[in-house]
Amino acid sequence: MAAKKQPGWLHVAISWGASIVIVGALFK
Repeated sequence: MAAKKQPGWLHVAISWGASIVIVGALFK
């Protein structure tokens, strides 16, 4: 994983993180 750096994966992780925060705020 460290040898293979994928910018796309990081973008997906950030997108998921933002989605979780938004969903959490809506359902709070």
